[in-house]
Amino acid sequence: MILAAQFFAALIGLAAMLAMAFALEALTRWIAARRAGIAPAPAAQIGHDLVKLLRKRRLRPAFASPLYSTWPILAFAATGAAACILPGFADHLITQPLARLPLLVGLLALGRAARVLAALESGGGARGRAAAQAATGACLAEAVWLIAMAALAVTAQSLSISRIGAAAPGGPQVLVPAGFAALIAARGFRDDAATDYAGPDRAIFIAESMLRQVVLLAALIDVAVPFGMADARLILSWPLGLAIWIAKLVVLLLAATLAADIAPRRTARLALPLAFVALAMVFADNFSWAGLLIAIGGIFVVFGVVRLWRRAPPLEAASFTQAGAALIGFGLGAAEAGWLILAGIVLARLAGFLAERHKTAFGRRWIEAGCMTALAGLPPFGLFAGDFAVLRAAFAASLPFGICLTLVLAISAILLIARLSPGAAPRQPKHAPAVLAAAALLLALLVALGVAPSLIGGAG
Repeated sequence: MILAAQFFAALIGLAAMLAMAFALEALTRWIAARRAGIAPAPAAQIGHDLVKLLRKRRLRPAFASPLYSTWPILAFAATGAAACILPGFADHLITQPLARLPLLVGLLALGRAARVLAALESGGGARGRAAAQAATGACLAEAVWLIAMAALAVTAQSLSISRIGAAAPGGPQVLVPAGFAALIAARGFRDDAATDYAGPDRAIFIAESMLRQVVLLAALIDVAVPFGMADARLILSWPLGLAIWIAKLVVLLLAATLAADIAPRRTARLALPLAFVALAMVFADNFSWAGLLIAIGGIFVVFGVVRLWRRAPPLEAASFTQAGAALIGFGLGAAEAGWLILAGIVLARLAGFLAERHKTAFGRRWIEAGCMTALAGLPPFGLFAGDFAVLRAAFAASLPFGICLTLVLAISAILLIARLSPGAAPRQPKHAPAVLAAAALLLALLVALGVAPSLIGGAG
């Protein structure tokens, strides 16, 4: 009876992954359409498109190799096998002995190889170079993914995905950088090897890409946030476990999509350093977490100032500077100030992102100016209160360090304010849409954080 329950739970988990592949793809396209300002297509359009492709006649170029139609099948089979071995929504599945990290990484690598070889089937120089560039970019993503997962595996002293997930909450100093590195690297797995394919072969590649997105997110959930999983041996626990698993998938996808919109453009380059930091923490005996945070924060602050000096996008450069100040606050023990700065960065970036979508609307310039003033750390915004508390902790730790940090943050604020350009108002000003009203509310919340000294222990 228990064996049958474990088998049916595995079938339900696989069916849920296939269903969520379509659901997450529909959600991704809906977000992309809303971001582009166009009406999103119905969710059922994905299925209609795949059915249309499957009904078309299979085409094979004359210059293609005999394995031309094998690559999409191989890629889908590898990704499907990875979906079968993952725990998914329940633990103690019948496939649990196969749910091991080396097999998962090997299946993902096999699918990557099939997609690259499919792209090389074009036979043309331009398409071949495009395939080589895609493979090069994917190598970095896969290396980051492997290093992050290896750090968690060494911490758990096991290669079993279930045991890695069970041990992950006990090592937050490894889990946090490894989880963020894996989430950032997951974006590098998105490619399209179906450019040269048509008909059923293209449909298989599209379905494989959709399933791969679920596999990557599910693997990250299984090893980083495995709470709420059902027990395959207890049928009554299945509905709640499945609901929690679906919610985690949706939240993780939304978080990754939102982070891709509001994070600085060069944030993706932090995936490899974060993965190495996670791996270094595993082998560090007398590791100073506070010292590392202060060192990384100092690098971020200097990097942001350099980016501002080189006239990089001001909000992105200021985000690096303020993120560095937050890390320094964590290292100095001013955790409340660090969290306040991070919250301010998110609110300011969201307000700037919303204002950017309506370039001709009346009031957009004022919202952008407010975002830049907030990220400069000027009153009355919350980042000013957070910077003040961090500087106070820096002076308490070391007078020279406090002076240096004050000078660097002041230079950053001067460079950022110098980039303010009110600009001419539009000839036919429009009333502020609801999006700009939401951006204004975010700035108002930043002001509220700045005038609430109790949030940072009375450092107003």
